[in-house]
Amino acid sequence: MGILESLKHDSIQDVINILDTAFLKGNEMVPQYRAMQIANRAFIAHTAIEKGLKARLGKEKLPYPTKGQWAHDLGYLYQLTKEVADGKWADSLANAFKDAVSFYEYDLEMLPHMETLERYLERVGTSKNFAEMRYWLEDASAIEEAVEQIHHVSLYLHREILEALWPLVGFDQERLVSERVEDVVQRALQTELSYSTGTPEEIACNELIQWLRTQPNCRDALREAVQQNLVIEGLSEPARMRLGAAFERLQRPDGPALYSAPSADPAVAFYMTTCRDLPLGYSSPYPDAEVVVQWRDERKIMATVFSPGGDMLAVMTKHVQSRWYVHLLRGRGSFFAKSIEDGKNWIASKCCKQVTVTTGQQTHQRYIFSDDPYLPHSRMVRIPNTTELSKSQELEMSFWNTDHDLLPGQEVTIALAFGDEPKASGSLEGIVSKVERQKVWITDQKWISLV
Repeated sequence: MGILESLKHDSIQDVINILDTAFLKGNEMVPQYRAMQIANRAFIAHTAIEKGLKARLGKEKLPYPTKGQWAHDLGYLYQLTKEVADGKWADSLANAFKDAVSFYEYDLEMLPHMETLERYLERVGTSKNFAEMRYWLEDASAIEEAVEQIHHVSLYLHREILEALWPLVGFDQERLVSERVEDVVQRALQTELSYSTGTPEEIACNELIQWLRTQPNCRDALREAVQQNLVIEGLSEPARMRLGAAFERLQRPDGPALYSAPSADPAVAFYMTTCRDLPLGYSSPYPDAEVVVQWRDERKIMATVFSPGGDMLAVMTKHVQSRWYVHLLRGRGSFFAKSIEDGKNWIASKCCKQVTVTTGQQTHQRYIFSDDPYLPHSRMVRIPNTTELSKSQELEMSFWNTDHDLLPGQEVTIALAFGDEPKASGSLEGIVSKVERQKVWITDQKWISLV
């Protein structure tokens, strides 16, 4: 490989390194600002893809345009590469693109232009796109159109096209992002599978090896384990600890160079975030506690979630990467779910608690709105025995709906168990002073905590 060909080849890796150290940050919710960040990065990526395609055409001594409209048109240049190796070279690049779309879990119903490499380049790889990313701020009348076009660019996919081009231009070798991340995960797991013969560690490692052999791949196996909090049937505690250690190894930026890839390789970083997704098929411990979804748009991609009694619990937005972004209100954080049903079930599990309501001789199981493990204010009592705390102030309690059957003037006891321990519970005794649909006010309260 001559010096010029070598520079063309190495410039691809150089741009990959630039993209990996220039993450989007700050004001991402402002469309124009985000477009500026994407355009600045996509422009150099577009240029590097162009150089890579031309380098392979030049290596094959096939003609390509160096000036004019078609010189910067990635779709046109890609079509020219179909003459290389009877089309196999172009097929390898297309296959790498398809694998990247699948790996990053893009929703093709929301983003149909990502279905194939050809469609993607037709949408974001034309010479017009190239000019827009370079000069879009210079024509005020065209800014809105340019912003809309720029937002169809995926920097992940631009980077993966470059990642695939690098071995294809230099060595005609195909490299897929799924295989690259699988290698990283495998190496992290292999490090945790060392043992000395005849030691307890040997048993744990053999358990883990046998379990891994039943899994489709190491990526899915580790992700499922993390999503299940490492509670895997057939694995002992020492084996589960080794799985956890492998996951921690992947997260450590200060570990050996071989494993310090999460921040440097966005594919590994994306994989690590998916390990924190809600597991597919999540079921709530309160299956009867249905939440109410109110759509905020005709496309049904944005929704507000309420309890049946009208308490606002969360907002949900469909993400382009085949998941639902769920943001719990009252400062309880956010997460991703693979389906809207999983998201609804998780919201119910976090915002609903089952209590025992006793009035006179009648006892009922009911749901209250509560985003912490305790009854209101009962967490004030933490000493390890039976204690009482009297209050005269009025306390508002929000039931999940209006079927609580409570009436003003009634003496009531409301009991809530803490977690799975039957002896750990809290109860509230008092008099119902007012009722408005699912809202109940209680006075003369007495809190009792048994821990």
